Amino acid sequence: MITTASDNLGLISVDMIAKKHHLHMEDMEQVKKVTAALVNGKKVVMINESPYDIEAPGIVQVGIPQLEAMKPDALIYVGCKKALDFLRDDIPAAKLIPRSLVLGIGCRKNIEEEKLREAIDTFMEQKNITLAGVKAVATVDVKKDEPAICAWTAKKGLPLVIVDRGDIAPIQEQFSSSDFVKKTIGVGCVCEPAAYLVSHQGRAVAPKTSFNGITLCIYEDIRTGN
Repeated sequence: MITTASDNLGLISVDMIAKKHHLHMEDMEQVKKVTAALVNGKKVVMINESPYDIEAPGIVQVGIPQLEAMKPDALIYVGCKKALDFLRDDIPAAKLIPRSLVLGIGCRKNIEEEKLREAIDTFMEQKNITLAGVKAVATVDVKKDEPAICAWTAKKGLPLVIVDRGDIAPIQEQFSSSDFVKKTIGVGCVCEPAAYLVSHQGRAVAPKTSFNGITLCIYEDIRTGN
């Protein structure tokens, strides 16, 4: 096995990095190719766009602007990008995905499940974010039984975290609000404060985007070891 070969040489393998930091390995064929490059003494670099400090002895960590000048033989990417459009197609790349994102959802009552699915798919594609990086979905208490939200999260196996309007009210001025929403449910915004709170006051990765009665956003929990 490639992992055994790397162990015998005193090298760290891609799957060892993933296991240590609880990262999802997206493509095992790419993982094998990058670990083989390590075993064979090739130049392997890492781009870490996660909120975590990743320990990878012997692997140079670089930013995207420095990548071309490094001329690597293989890449380890840690982050939640869906497509690595900064990388040449002929370079093997192992994607290690942290589950650090919270997807915030707001919607009008009884939105169709298909419309919600299409909106989320479009949103994730536009923002170049993989769903594998999402650890939870957040919404407001009045939406706790919203059929489309409940059905979509259940199908994706994601926990739905409900945020009380009493927790949103004190911070709603930090986010863009709707007078109509405020008159309807008592607070002027849903998806952003909900995701912000569930991510433990995390970092905005993708700001609120509207899709005909649906609002979506993504925040990242930046706590170490979350």
